Formats: sequence, structure tokens, C-alpha cells
Amino acid sequence: MCKISNKLPENPSYVLDGGDLLHRVHWPSPATYGDVCNAYLDYVNRNYGKNVIVAFDGYELSTKDVVHMRRAVEKSAARVDVAPSNAMTIAKEQFLSNLENKKEF
Repeated sequence: MCKISNKLPENPSYVLDGGDLLHRVHWPSPATYGDVCNAYLDYVNRNYGKNVIVAFDGYELSTKDVVHMRRAVEKSAARVDVAPSNAMTIAKEQFLSNLENKKEF
């Protein structure tokens, strides 16, 4: 027989969708890419504590890739050097529209 408890664990662990997190966190402005990275760390620590794993998709190629490619062509931004000391020069949605920017960040 399975025993069910309504008590939450004292030190829960969380696994977060990194792709969703990229869009969820507000980017400070003006800021450097280091400031933006710290905003993500602060958000995760404040909302989930220390026992967190952030997972980014690693999906195989699929039919949905055609949709991703079309969207990328429609609104893709230039590639950005995301060194921590570099100032942000484009809006978050523009930045995230370029797959290379997302990978480097």
C-alpha cells in the first residue's frame, strides 16, 4: 500500500526549464551582460533556494525546426559578444531571437 503525505519536504529540490526562465526574468536596464546574468541568479535563489537545477532543451531535430527557422529569419538580431563587462545594446526579445546569442549566454 502506498502512503501519501500532504507534508512538503523541508529542503525541496527543483528542476527549472531554462528556456522558460530566459523569458521570465526581467532584464535590468541600463546593464551589462554580467548584470543580466546576476538577475537570473538572484531570481532563482529568491524563488527556489539553493537546491535547483536549470535544464536547457537538447531536443533532437524535428518538424518543429522549420517553425524555429522561419521565426529566426523573421526577427533575428545580430550576434552579440556577451562578455560580462559588455553593455547590453539590444532588447531582450531581440537578443533571444538569435540562437547563437542564447547558446553563448
